[in-house]
Amino acid sequence: MRALMSPIMYELDPNLPPLCFNETDLQSEGKMRIGYYADDGYMLPIPAVQRAVLMTKEALEKAGHELVPFTVPRIEHAIDIINGGLWADGGLTWLQYLKFDRVASAIKDIYRKVTYPTIIRKILTLFLFMQGYNRLAKDLHLSTGEDQSARRLWKLQYQTGHYKNEFFAKWKKQKLDAIICPSFPIVACPLADVEHMNVFWNYTVLYNLLNCPAGVVTITNVNEDDVNLLKDYRGHYSDPWDEQVKKACEGSIGMPVSVQCVTLPFRDEKCLRVMKEVEQLLVNE
Repeated sequence: MRALMSPIMYELDPNLPPLCFNETDLQSEGKMRIGYYADDGYMLPIPAVQRAVLMTKEALEKAGHELVPFTVPRIEHAIDIINGGLWADGGLTWLQYLKFDRVASAIKDIYRKVTYPTIIRKILTLFLFMQGYNRLAKDLHLSTGEDQSARRLWKLQYQTGHYKNEFFAKWKKQKLDAIICPSFPIVACPLADVEHMNVFWNYTVLYNLLNCPAGVVTITNVNEDDVNLLKDYRGHYSDPWDEQVKKACEGSIGMPVSVQCVTLPFRDEKCLRVMKEVEQLLVNE
């Protein structure tokens, strides 16, 4: 990162903001105020992932940092904005890239979703709503790109700006230096068990939307107790996606579990500092 944030890079690319690497943020030994959450309210993480966040919270507290609970505002709205933008053209660009490729098992469900004829998508969306699977129905509906108009895209851009203001206002109100949270609601599992792979991205794609630097640190592994607790896993929506989480992670003993460290936009060095701190407390020691 030091090499990328250097004067020569700004000479080569005039689109880059001339920001120098902040050694002070990286090397600082001051105590931080860090927000944390083990569940964003959209996709409930499995017990092992929640345990990893709480382990990190306790380790940072013992090191003298202040940890405060953080609640993600309107996560479902944020996911709707993201899906609306991703499928703004109904998936046509994405399909163009896959034109001559074999569709991997991990994205088969997504592929089917954007290749259904319009009338089939509408019927399936209505059926899912009637079954009470509102999350799945909304996801399928947004994959059409709706009217695929420029006006709709501008509306999504406006909603993005409004949501960023809301999120960062909450961040500033709590006077946070960083946030720790899950990086993924599940752990590594057979690809065939995650055909609807994009639903698991809520913990990372949120910070793509917000343009926040983020990094993950592996700190533990799934143990037998985690898998036993999985038997009582229900999720927030009690829909097929929640059921698939339980199935996918049943044989996950020994799989690595990570936490995600996040800071405000353009505070990459501080994000590295938090990651280094977590690594020293839970990995190196």
